[in-house]
Amino acid sequence: MTTLVIRIGDHDGDDAVVYHRPEHFPVTLGRGFGNDIILPDPHASARHAEIFHDGTGWVLRDLGSENGVLIAGAWIRGAVARLTSGEEFMLGRTPVAVFDPQHPVPAAEKLEQTHPFIAHIAGGILPWLYFTLAITAIGLMDYLDFWTENAAAQVAKTAGGIALGILIWALPWSVAGRLIRHRSAFRAHVAMVSLCLLAATLLWPLQDLLNFLTSENLFATTCEYLLNAVLIAGLIYGSLALATHMTARRRALAAGFFTVGVMGSLLALGYLGGDAFTPQPQYAVGLEPYFHNLPPADGIDDFLARAQRLTEDNIKPLK
Repeated sequence: MTTLVIRIGDHDGDDAVVYHRPEHFPVTLGRGFGNDIILPDPHASARHAEIFHDGTGWVLRDLGSENGVLIAGAWIRGAVARLTSGEEFMLGRTPVAVFDPQHPVPAAEKLEQTHPFIAHIAGGILPWLYFTLAITAIGLMDYLDFWTENAAAQVAKTAGGIALGILIWALPWSVAGRLIRHRSAFRAHVAMVSLCLLAATLLWPLQDLLNFLTSENLFATTCEYLLNAVLIAGLIYGSLALATHMTARRRALAAGFFTVGVMGSLLALGYLGGDAFTPQPQYAVGLEPYFHNLPPADGIDDFLARAQRLTEDNIKPLK
């Protein structure tokens, strides 16, 4: 007996599908309860269409429906159309496709295993350890670069901003992971962005040194953009691996395109915002001793007191 598999999609646009393999033909489709396949679509008629075999192939017939049938880019009403295996058509807003039982299907996708690195960063207290280290490292860099009398307030402000930024990054990715993979992996996202920031604290001083040695020439600028692009692409790639089922190739392409867009936008904004001529050029970095901004051991009052004692001990009164 000639058989056919009929796939019914969801009229609301969801990915849910139902497969039917009728044993008798013709098969009627519609919203009415007397049909062989009932369509819960308000745009489908009570008896919308039927599928039958005429001895040479499968045929779709519209049964005088209100909205007709959309097939191969054309609407048919009260007419017939030949069907081929894999062809899709619309009844109302419901996508319907027919398949021969021997219709080829794509090869099975390889079952994705959790990468050991992902399992490592997502376990136990490690995510919060990386989180703390990232905040501490960037806070220390900020303290050494911009030390003032209000150093504690400055470091607290920087640490709070970094902590908030990490959590803001991890939250939407976690929601996406919950919706797509049915797991949020929030701690893993926190660990991922924290590790990227730790790597950045190692790369940024190297960038500053290179800018200083080359007077921020084209080579140094190119290296700076490439290093930052690698960090951004790695972060996007890892976040996609945690939140989606995308293959490694698609993750790499998505991360690459996103990074190129971001870096290209930054480069364009920097170029458009720069002056054609700067009478007093601003250098990217000034190379200084690492701990030059640390506060002295003694305050001003102690210094003046020592100076006064030194004066009294070394200057003899005139007789």
